[in-house]
Amino acid sequence: MPVLLGLPWLAGILISGFTSLVTFLGTYLTKRIAVITAVVGSLVALLATFTLAANSAISSVLVSYPTGSLAYGLAMLPSNTDVCIAAIATVRIAGYAYNWGSKIVQLRLF
Repeated sequence: MPVLLGLPWLAGILISGFTSLVTFLGTYLTKRIAVITAVVGSLVALLATFTLAANSAISSVLVSYPTGSLAYGLAMLPSNTDVCIAAIATVRIAGYAYNWGSKIVQLRLF
């Protein structure tokens, strides 16, 4: 009979420990998800800023370039060269940002 009297006490301690563990894990994971979201958001903002800076730098070079030599150089290139260069640059920058962001997230999580 004394064993049965200790079971509610033991059940109360186990349930209390389990709920505190779930609460701790919930707050911990919520903080981690918030940090990951902030890191990804900042990476997207940095990527957008870098893309705008690169486009403005390319545009300023094209404007200051002499028209005769620019026309001769562009005559040898296909009509979609600027689109191809922009796509290649965007993919490389996105890949770099993804690798950098995943390394930061791995450092923050583990």
